[in-house]
Amino acid sequence: MTGAAATAAAMLLAGCNGLSNGSASTGNDSSGQSDGAGTNQAADQSTQAPAPPKIKWTLMTMSTKKLGRIMVNGAGMSVYRFDNDTASPPASKCLGACAKKWPPVTIHTTNLVLKGFDATLLGRIKRADGTWQLTLHGWPLYTYAGDTKAGIWKGQGLQGKWFVAAANGARAIAKKPAASSGAGSSGSTSSGGSGSGGSSGGDSGDSGGYGGSGY
Repeated sequence: MTGAAATAAAMLLAGCNGLSNGSASTGNDSSGQSDGAGTNQAADQSTQAPAPPKIKWTLMTMSTKKLGRIMVNGAGMSVYRFDNDTASPPASKCLGACAKKWPPVTIHTTNLVLKGFDATLLGRIKRADGTWQLTLHGWPLYTYAGDTKAGIWKGQGLQGKWFVAAANGARAIAKKPAASSGAGSSGSTSSGGSGSGGSSGGDSGDSGGYGGSGY
C-alpha cells in the first residue's frame, strides 16, 4: 500500500467504523461495593477481549500470478473497465442491458474503506439513474455478472473491450510465459521475431479472455 493509500484507509476506517480501544466494564455494582463474585466477574470480563469488527472493504487490490495486482471489490470479486468508456472526462457508455451484465461499482457514501492502491486515483461519476459510480484514474468500474465467485475473471477480454482493472486503472494483461531455456541460437532468433509480432497483437489475444482463471 502506498503512503497516500495507507493514510486514506486509516482515516476512513476511524471515521466509518468508529473503532475504540475496547474498554471493559469494571463489574462493580451501583453502590460501589465489589465482593468476591464481583471481582471474579470483573476478572472474567477483563480476559475476554472484544472480537475485532469485520472490515467491510469498498475496494482493494489482490495479487494474482497471471494478471499481476488487480482491483477487486469488498467481496473479492474482480473489477473491470470498459474500453468504450472515456477517462477524460470520465463517462460510462454501459447503460441499460449492458449495466445488468456489467453492474457498475456504485457507492452510497463517501466514507470508503480502501486498501492496496493510490487512493488519489479514485473518483466518481453520477449515472443517469442517479447513482454514483466509482472511477479509477478516470475509468468507470464494473463487476461482471458471469463471475459467480471471488477469484475468477470470466469477463477478461470479452468483446475485446472488457478488461480487469489493474491497480493504476490500466488494463490488466496476462503475463506471457518465460521463454524456455536451452534453445539454440537460431531458435532464439525465431522466438524473438515471433515475440515482437505477438506484442503488437497483444490486445487481440486478450479478446479470447482468461475465463475461470484463479488468483
